[in-house]
Amino acid sequence: MLTSLDDNQGYSGMFYLKTLIILLLPVKVIEREHIVNVYHAILVDVPQGQKQVTPVHVNHWGSDLDLNPEDLEVEETSKVLDHDLTIKASHIAEPDSSSLPTGQYTSVVEADNSSGAHIHDNKRIGDLLPGTRYGAFSSPHRIPVSESPDALDLVNAIPTVLNDPIVKLSSDKSGRAVEFDTKQAGPMRYTNNRADTGGYREKIHGGTGLQGDGYVDHSAAFIEFHEPLSAFFVPTSTSTDTLLTSDEVYDYFVCADIVSRPRE
Repeated sequence: MLTSLDDNQGYSGMFYLKTLIILLLPVKVIEREHIVNVYHAILVDVPQGQKQVTPVHVNHWGSDLDLNPEDLEVEETSKVLDHDLTIKASHIAEPDSSSLPTGQYTSVVEADNSSGAHIHDNKRIGDLLPGTRYGAFSSPHRIPVSESPDALDLVNAIPTVLNDPIVKLSSDKSGRAVEFDTKQAGPMRYTNNRADTGGYREKIHGGTGLQGDGYVDHSAAFIEFHEPLSAFFVPTSTSTDTLLTSDEVYDYFVCADIVSRPRE
């Protein structure tokens, strides 16, 4: 549980978030663990007769499936360009020169002059690497407070709807994979391609923990699930933006299946 006070980092409203993390142990020959994150959030202590609104973005996953600190020398730096990525998105969001959304979407087939850079069908990340743009976006699920259920059987209900993951990140080298499913439509993804090499890299990531030994470009694959940031600036935008109002409940889940196979 987390309470973000009014004016925290300049954002209005007192924001109350509950996150439930469910771990389902492997039951098959191939090691497969289910991690389910369920997010519920609401604005609280709203003055009577008033309506408040605040941005919300609470989901962020970062992975390097090849990284093994026991095998990694301190001076080496792992990258994720050899990871394979599947994203079941039909379009990408077109940003402006400031990386803010324009409200326009382009087919992944036609994007980047039909280069195929945004067709992620088990494509190696380092092949046809796209430019510095967002990949695809999804819509946070929000429901009116009046429709919020009194009780939820999340442990038994959620795994029954997990069928075809919308994102899969895998590595032949390590035999590991992460498969994501959610009630949303698609992710934003990037590979830390603006890293500050003069910063710090944690020891668990193969670094020294000292300044100057920072992360390098493409040191991790990051997946986020949300609408384009600042989508509410687009005049034609519907309710599918990153804003939460005081008469809504932010409600969605993300499931990550952790798959481990023998190394090649």
